[in-house]
Amino acid sequence: MLQIRRAIAAGEIDLDENDRVEVRLTFSDGTEYPVSGFIDFLAYSVDQETGTVELRAERTGRAQSVVDADVARYDRFSLPAMAAIPAGAASGGWARRRIEGKLLSIVRLAKASLTYAGGIDYLAWKINRHAGTKIEIKPWQRRWPLVAALTLVPRLVKSGAIR
Repeated sequence: MLQIRRAIAAGEIDLDENDRVEVRLTFSDGTEYPVSGFIDFLAYSVDQETGTVELRAERTGRAQSVVDADVARYDRFSLPAMAAIPAGAASGGWARRRIEGKLLSIVRLAKASLTYAGGIDYLAWKINRHAGTKIEIKPWQRRWPLVAALTLVPRLVKSGAIR
């Protein structure tokens, strides 16, 4: 991780216009996967047992390619679901579902911040990515992520990053 960060700082690794590092997947037989991707997440912590750092890369256009891989499957599920909604249906049920979904997301995020090493760094990366914020996690926030949430969440709501 430090080596990658130093190489970026020294200009040895080129970043794209969004400050991302392009990566290519090479199989054990030496052949390359035809589509490149970008490093999406680089953990701040090192696994003490293996000496490794979590790094996650995502292929460009991956979300669309998941649907493109089996369009018929998504049609089989989405078309009947949309057809089942009555034409004059009130949207009141969706408002309740939206609130329930947000509460469930908060519980999942809290669990992730405590379950995984570097969980709060991952959450900050995810919020930064989706909301366009620049959350920087301090050492005390890594140590007490739920206490940190008490200070971070109100700021994120006020800035509009969380709705």
